[in-house]
Amino acid sequence: YIGILFSIIGTALRVIALAFTIIIIAGICIYVKVLPIFTEVREEVFDKMVNLDEDDFTMKED
Repeated sequence: YIGILFSIIGTALRVIALAFTIIIIAGICIYVKVLPIFTEVREEVFDKMVNLDEDDFTMKED
């Protein structure tokens, strides 16, 4: 029975390791894909914030 138990535990550990590896690879791919978009949006927002003046903070009527 101990051999079967170790076999099941070993298989479970292999499945967990494979899933973890796939998750890491997917995360890296998403990071590489999203980073340029995030950087561009951050720069646009920064430019808008830098160019704000006092008139941009006036209350608008309903």
